[in-house]
Amino acid sequence: MWAVASSRFVLQSCWNLTNLKSSWSRIQNLSQTACKNTAIVERCWKVPLSKEGKPPRLHPRRHRVYRLLDDTKHKPQDKMELILTQTVPKLGGRGATVFVKKSVGRNKLLPQGLAVYPSQENKDMFAEEIRLLREGRPEDRVQTRTGQLTVEFLKKTQLEVPMHTSIQYSLTKEIVCRHILEAVILYIYTVGTESIQTP
Repeated sequence: MWAVASSRFVLQSCWNLTNLKSSWSRIQNLSQTACKNTAIVERCWKVPLSKEGKPPRLHPRRHRVYRLLDDTKHKPQDKMELILTQTVPKLGGRGATVFVKKSVGRNKLLPQGLAVYPSQENKDMFAEEIRLLREGRPEDRVQTRTGQLTVEFLKKTQLEVPMHTSIQYSLTKEIVCRHILEAVILYIYTVGTESIQTP
């Protein structure tokens, strides 16, 4: 008796006029929620063949018993292929093809305009851009992501060149190159001597 009365009061409180809109929206959200996973099942009892043109005769209980074969919930998800339109840290530079999780691609990269789908037109456009970047004039070339990181690292690096006061000598490019090599030996940067400019 108490269970019946309590459920009646719950329904009444849920459907009174003040809560009608909120409960209706909750019911709509519940009904519109898409199924996230797929389960592959088979019947434990085989359904007998029916006569031609008639639906099969299902037993009310026996033919509703299923055996779980596979659950795709715990399977590894496929990654999404995207082409970056801008340099994204830890992913790549403009025009790079990357494989990311679908949640990252759909929720972060695509809405912010950081990436596009790899359609044939997009692939051709970025391939042409990369070709022009490699073959163009040196002043028209854009710095790559690794080049930007190298420049930022070298800007932060403090280069110490010990100089003896007893010997008179000037600071040359070769001395600077040797001390830069000693400073960044852990990072194995290959820098040509013509790239270094001294004031």
